[in-house]
Amino acid sequence: MHACRIALVALAACGGASGTTNASAPDAAPVDAAPPDAAPDPSCVLDSASTLPDVSIRFATQSCTFTLAQAKAGIAIDYDVVIDTEVAAVVPFGQTSAPALGPSGLDVVEHLTGGGQSYCVCDVGLGPALPATPETLKRGAYRTTFQWDGRNWGGPSDTGTPEGPPFPAGTYRLVASTSGTFAGSAFQVSAAFRVTLVP
Repeated sequence: MHACRIALVALAACGGASGTTNASAPDAAPVDAAPPDAAPDPSCVLDSASTLPDVSIRFATQSCTFTLAQAKAGIAIDYDVVIDTEVAAVVPFGQTSAPALGPSGLDVVEHLTGGGQSYCVCDVGLGPALPATPETLKRGAYRTTFQWDGRNWGGPSDTGTPEGPPFPAGTYRLVASTSGTFAGSAFQVSAAFRVTLVP
C-alpha cells in the first residue's frame, strides 16, 4: 500500500499524514488567502535548498496567516518550480506511493507539519514506479498550488482512509520537495513556507 518515497529536509517521512503533489491544482488562485487586512509577507518564506544545478522551488510572496474558518473552507498556497537553464541527465524519483511527473518534469510532494500535526497526500494507493530513464528538464517557471482543508491526513491509500481531525491554531511548516539523480549523483530540491493558523 504505502510505498512513499519522500525526500524532505529535516522532516519525518510521510507515513503519518500529510501536502499534495499530484493533488495540487496548477495555476489555482488562493481562496481567502488571509484575513482581510493582511498584507503579503516575505518572511513567510522560511528557507530553500537545492543540489540540482539551476533548479529551485520558490514560494510566491503571499500571506501565510489564515483563520481556522478559512482553513476549513480551503486555502491555497502558490509556489514555482524554477528551471533557469535546460538540465539534462536527470532521473526524477517518485515522491508518493503513486508518483507522477508534473509539468516541470519532476515529482514534487508537499508536507505540512508541526506540533504533532501532519498533512501530506503521500499514500494514494500503490501505483507504478517512475521509469529510471534520464530526461532533460526544460527551462521555465512551473506554477503549482498546494491546496488544503485544514485537516490531518496521509492520503486515501487504497482503502479510502478518511481525513483526520483539524489542525489547531498554531504555526506550521510547509515543505515542497523533490529528489532524484543528476548525472548519476543524488539531488534534493526543497523550499519551506510558514503557515500560521489563528482562531
